[in-house]
Amino acid sequence: MKYAAVIMDGAPDDPFDPPEGPSPLALAQPAFSPLLTNARVGRAIPFHDPGEPSRAGALAAILATPPALVLQAHLALEALGSNLHPGPNWLAALDFITADAPAGDARTDLLPAERATLARDLLAHARARIPDAVDGLDLLETPQGLRLIDRSSRAYAGVITTPPDDLDPASLKRALPGGGDPAGSETLRAIVETSRDVLRSHDINAARAANNLPTADLAWPYAPSVVPRLPPLPERLGLSITLLTRDPLVRGLARALAIHTADAPADHADLARIAADALGSFDLVIVHDPSPYLAPRDTRHEALTSSAQRLLPPIVDRLTSFGDPESDAQARGWRLLVVAGPSHAHEPPDPQPSPMPFFMRGAWVRAVVQRPFTEDDALESDLAADPAHELLEYFLKGGLARVKAPARRSKDLLIPLPSPKPRAPRKPRRPAR
Repeated sequence: MKYAAVIMDGAPDDPFDPPEGPSPLALAQPAFSPLLTNARVGRAIPFHDPGEPSRAGALAAILATPPALVLQAHLALEALGSNLHPGPNWLAALDFITADAPAGDARTDLLPAERATLARDLLAHARARIPDAVDGLDLLETPQGLRLIDRSSRAYAGVITTPPDDLDPASLKRALPGGGDPAGSETLRAIVETSRDVLRSHDINAARAANNLPTADLAWPYAPSVVPRLPPLPERLGLSITLLTRDPLVRGLARALAIHTADAPADHADLARIAADALGSFDLVIVHDPSPYLAPRDTRHEALTSSAQRLLPPIVDRLTSFGDPESDAQARGWRLLVVAGPSHAHEPPDPQPSPMPFFMRGAWVRAVVQRPFTEDDALESDLAADPAHELLEYFLKGGLARVKAPARRSKDLLIPLPSPKPRAPRKPRRPAR
């Protein structure tokens, strides 16, 4: 069998709390309709606990990995995907905050060069004043921002931090890093405390104050992260796999899973051509399409329409060249999986356990009920992957002779669906800035 899986990152709205009007996925349905012949529409549920969701966790679930295994991995996976190779060392993001800013607006609007200069001077000061607390600590300047890398034996597992955008400067003491490994939390707190002396008299702050600009009053480390040890996915599935992406987080996650990666162009037609060619060399080709994630909501349907019209059809054409084993016993056969997710609700500041719509089609996949590919239709379907990290393996093996049948079945049930857990009350959304 030949398999293709397409991840439409950021495609769905949160079906439990959608903005007004049709979702971008619903608006793009005319483009998806020709692709849904004999397709089965369902949903994948990566989380139940509102404290768990993250974009990294949802992406890990699509790649057959429990989200809990990447709970403290986002920054390190981004670094790995940016060719920085942090190895077993912990990373933490580093930014600067203004102490008298309004709640939710504490991050200082520094130029990148100002931020890097302050960070270098801070680390030099800390090495002179508190050498034991910062032994092994170095600064990394990455495309995603400043990172502290700790090459010592300290660990930061379980350390709780608060991102700058979630801070209330009036209660900074309660938001200081804490919990988890004591050595790690103490080092992060020491960085915050020693930054006062450096920043109070720094030339950059003097210049900013002279120009009536907010000053950087405190350094703020957060989100400690390490590359997790994950079982190699090709070995687990017994397949050769490649993943096409231009997103550092997705590339890093694939590398942590020992998946071959290749750069993906932004143009959908070029990406489709590369994916179709890769099907000649790999059993499973995974295509990550970030265009919905990068588009604002009011134009996201255009990105989805382009994906449905320019990316998916060439991939389907290449797949169908491998024949239909239901009618030809000598044919190799194929399957296609398209996942709309993760949703933007899987991101801070208000992560929620939103299901991800998907559809699959190909050999031995037949739909009793034909459904559109939307959030609402996915919720109405009995086809559910819960937990979501079981979806990929079912897509690859479900319905084949070597796979044991699921415990329960109904007309649309491929994966056992437990009773839904109560959904926690949703916090009010913070206005977009």
